[in-house]
Amino acid sequence: MIEKSARTTPRDNHPSQQRPPWAYYSTLIVITLLPALIYYPPLWKSLISTFSAVNAKRMTSYPHETIQWTSCGKTTDHPLECAYHTVPSDHFNASNPGTGQFPIIRLRGKSAVAGRNLLVNPGGPGNSGIDYVTKAGKHINTLVGEDHHIVSWAPRPRARFQWHRATPTTHRGSNMVASETGTLSLIHRTPMRGPRPLRRRVANAFQYYISEPDMEMMTDTDRTFVGFLEECVAAGDDCPLTQVSTSKDALLESTHYGTIDFRGLFIDVIFPHLQALSGWHLLASKLAPLLQGNATEFFLQYAQMSQYSINTDAFHMIMSNDGLTGPAHWPQDLESLLEGILPKLRGSRFARLANERFYIKQQWKIPRTHPFSPYQGVKLETPPLILTQRYDAVTPVVSAISARDAFPGSRMVIINGYGHCSTALPSLCSARILRTYLNEGRLPETHEECEVDGPIFVRKGDEDDKIPKYVWEDEEKRKTYMAMRDFMKDLLEG
Repeated sequence: MIEKSARTTPRDNHPSQQRPPWAYYSTLIVITLLPALIYYPPLWKSLISTFSAVNAKRMTSYPHETIQWTSCGKTTDHPLECAYHTVPSDHFNASNPGTGQFPIIRLRGKSAVAGRNLLVNPGGPGNSGIDYVTKAGKHINTLVGEDHHIVSWAPRPRARFQWHRATPTTHRGSNMVASETGTLSLIHRTPMRGPRPLRRRVANAFQYYISEPDMEMMTDTDRTFVGFLEECVAAGDDCPLTQVSTSKDALLESTHYGTIDFRGLFIDVIFPHLQALSGWHLLASKLAPLLQGNATEFFLQYAQMSQYSINTDAFHMIMSNDGLTGPAHWPQDLESLLEGILPKLRGSRFARLANERFYIKQQWKIPRTHPFSPYQGVKLETPPLILTQRYDAVTPVVSAISARDAFPGSRMVIINGYGHCSTALPSLCSARILRTYLNEGRLPETHEECEVDGPIFVRKGDEDDKIPKYVWEDEEKRKTYMAMRDFMKDLLEG
């Protein structure tokens, strides 16, 4: 199906539209009620409103796809399409008749033919691709161009969406979406299909499924925090923390006891900011008075924040059902458990994020429902392109290397910056490599390194004034720069 869709013609892009079956009775109803319509205008107006709503809900299908779409708004000047997809609730148990539904959303590229879909898995675990497309889809569109539709979905148990809570089942569901939309490319955490899989935030799948809680994710967290201070000092007056000190080491050792506890500062506030650099100036502006004894601005900004969302119920549910849990893998007495986990918790000042994860896995009662474990030596039609930041607080380079080694022929691009995902900072170099891969299927000849474009510490409202001159004077570069700059900000704040 994918091969067929890759050779579609312009004619294939023309949709066929279907109205809901009961909408065909509208003409008969109007004829029957014609006398009442003539003599009672309010009824006439009501029916027009009803039938307009019916027509607005008409279904649209495209060649080489089995999903029926409905219009669901716009983002910038691109139409959005939505659908619900029904899948087995348990892909691994054919005798289970249960099914589940998840919503799908698509931002249509202006020149994309049928089947040229870029399938985006927002990760998490627990994130929603619906928010991903509505808030940041316009920036993905700018980065990859108009030759791709952007498709995502809500694969995890969120709000009213029912789901079988394990990641392999989620991957089966995403594979079904790929097949039924004729998907050409994937932006995916674990690429197992699709001609051009792209990984842009890479966790270690081997640790995730077949070992203890993934402490590898903390490999570069402390280094990212140090980078925050180094970049602050380098920014001079553009970083408010330099009012406290112009020494990175002095800032690192600065304390003001009794104002706020460790978790409230490092886990609830600093850690989230290490992923989205658009907030680094804001963080520095609130830390500066805090370190000088005035906590008012800090509390006004962050008082409503509690434990970082990585510790949500959905996150723990999915990780526990995917990994090794219970007495077979964990000592059940407290002393033995502490002997095993305390050395791990000393590895990073942010390691407390994983603390409760150990206890949950120790006491988890639900049996593991799948035997999945990752594979080595996976050969794909086109090897993956792997993008990663040099210092990522959640998915470090060492995890990206594990993915590179699992897929022979893959290429890794390291962006010499900070933050979570390749879009944490603008990098025109990485954007160029990305487009070449998606549009032409060409990987770099070797593993590459890319530099960051533009400053990190920028006061809100001054963003455009800080765009480098060589970027501002080139319209294509300027659009790409602004899309990468605003991606995380709009995703988190939009």
